[in-house]
Amino acid sequence: MKKPKPRKSIGPLRSPETRRAILEAAREILTAEGYGGFTLDAVAKRAGASKPTIYKWWQGKPGLIIEIYDQESEALLTTPDLGSLADELVWLTRNLWRFWRITSCGAALRSLIAEAQHDGAALALLKDRLLPQRRSYPLSVFERAKARGELDTDFDPTVATDLLTAFSWYHLVTDTLDRERDIEPVVAMMVRGLREG
Repeated sequence: MKKPKPRKSIGPLRSPETRRAILEAAREILTAEGYGGFTLDAVAKRAGASKPTIYKWWQGKPGLIIEIYDQESEALLTTPDLGSLADELVWLTRNLWRFWRITSCGAALRSLIAEAQHDGAALALLKDRLLPQRRSYPLSVFERAKARGELDTDFDPTVATDLLTAFSWYHLVTDTLDRERDIEPVVAMMVRGLREG
């Protein structure tokens, strides 16, 4: 592997070229080495960037991994209008599980969740950055269902989003994401409960 050329600083602004190089290097290392082998030293070396730059822009390993996760997942989790709450929740959950299963992001998120149990900074990133974005996907599905008249207009989707998230995270942390057959019956039970609720 040839040594990358060091990048020139453009001062306090983020250089788009350096940002792309760091994210590309981080993706490659995460895929090849997993969360445990992912180090900022390795990312900086591969990207031809400085470690202080990475800390300045992402505050460390968890922030950089969350950025990769956000970029990799956005297109896969933006749920199309399928005309039915149940169909959209199944689509979203199935795509999420497949994303976790077939990319390095699933294993990385599982490791990040574990790290957050003893690292306050990692926990804060999960709560303040990753989860609000992740929750926006099911929240938009519930809002669309309200607009279609499938749910009462005063329905608050917060708890339903918690339930769906808990169901998915259970399968993530127990490494049972291959049990997609569980998705449809759980979603059907949930939708029935929301309508009767």
